[in-house]
Amino acid sequence: MNTKYIALSPIYSTDSNLISQATYNKDDLRSIRCLKWDVPFDERKNIIGVYGEDFFTTHVAGQCGLHLCNVDDHWLATVPNQYLKRTVTRQKLKDVSVEDSFIKPVEAKYFKAGIYKTKEAINGFNNLDKDQYVYISTVVEWDCEVRTFVQDDEIKTQSTYLKDGQYYIDTHIPKDRDGFKKFTNAFLNDPEVKLPKAIVIDFGYIKGFGWALIEANPVYSSGIYACDPLKVLEVLIKSCEN
Repeated sequence: MNTKYIALSPIYSTDSNLISQATYNKDDLRSIRCLKWDVPFDERKNIIGVYGEDFFTTHVAGQCGLHLCNVDDHWLATVPNQYLKRTVTRQKLKDVSVEDSFIKPVEAKYFKAGIYKTKEAINGFNNLDKDQYVYISTVVEWDCEVRTFVQDDEIKTQSTYLKDGQYYIDTHIPKDRDGFKKFTNAFLNDPEVKLPKAIVIDFGYIKGFGWALIEANPVYSSGIYACDPLKVLEVLIKSCEN
């Protein structure tokens, strides 16, 4: 039997340990820790998934010839407003002129996403690449936030991770469960919404407006929270194409 592997970051975390444990239930699948960010040459052909920090997953995927599924860099700003329920734009950091807005890096987490009165208030602003793209959105108040692992436009597992601004890790949807199901079904089945075969989608309930899309994240570097690790593993493998 030809054993396949999930390549894990050398940084041990609760999430990577859960992925590792999930492989124990598979006869022909195991995990391997890449202590020096290198997969042994003879095993590279047997790597079918990677999990860890953004830079690690990109590096190891390149070694092993994997294509990592993700949304396009401009994706969030193209989503129909009926799902965003707030204004979201994408522009270069040097061109940002709005005040009291939520600002988030489009690509790697070069700075902490958050509400900023001005762009200059970003920690370490003077050392940032001003040509990098960021998302700017109007400030809203989230009642709760839910992470979903999505494969082929279907939620495979989900977990609440924030409620009233505090961590709330539970499989239970604490607000308008029927509305959540109706909203996510409409979003995932809308032909105008372009998604890869496997992706993490975060949804939230905006006070006064209802359920809305927060953002999309790559499966191979997203936290699991209370999601089912076995389901996460299945979606993770689909997100890493040979």
